[in-house]
Amino acid sequence: MTTIGVFSSVHGGQILEYCKWDDQKAIAAFDRFGPDIVCGEVRRSDMESSENHYPTEYDRYIFDYCKNRNIPFVPCDYWTEEEVRLQQEEGNILEANLGPKGIEQWTDMMNEFMESGIQSEVPFNSPAFNDLARRKHDIQGRHSPETHSITWTRRNRRIVENIREVAAKNPDKKILVIFGAEHSYWFVDEFSKDDNLQVTFPL
Repeated sequence: MTTIGVFSSVHGGQILEYCKWDDQKAIAAFDRFGPDIVCGEVRRSDMESSENHYPTEYDRYIFDYCKNRNIPFVPCDYWTEEEVRLQQEEGNILEANLGPKGIEQWTDMMNEFMESGIQSEVPFNSPAFNDLARRKHDIQGRHSPETHSITWTRRNRRIVENIREVAAKNPDKKILVIFGAEHSYWFVDEFSKDDNLQVTFPL
């Protein structure tokens, strides 16, 4: 059976420093899982471009991790410039639609969201954090449905399609999926529905 291991990556060094987490600890977690293939938050077009439109941790250690262990890396991300623009607009829409009381509740939820991620044994890699990420995006989807369906729902569906394609071509392999922390609940939910896939989360 093909195994999907999901790792929630954090884009930003300050939070990791606060959590006393570093790249070597991430590498140790990857090695414990023992991937045959790595799928990451890089678009296929980015692999052919001189511009780095992907998170800094890839150049910092993930590409080298794959190269040093002869593990194939498959870019599986999807987004467009239009989606980036819509994502920026979504914040304004959300603020306008929530109202003062809703913003206060949102702030409380986001504080809980961050605290849960920080307190996870592996930062931002826990079912409790996934529950809060799911709740966060449910709120965003209710209050900004048009933009969120494009910037979040469509993007994640395309990413899942890309990963499923990799899984179909590599039966009985261990596939490590590395994406930003908020994506993990979506991946765990979707891949857990498939009887032909086993999901490992956290690693």
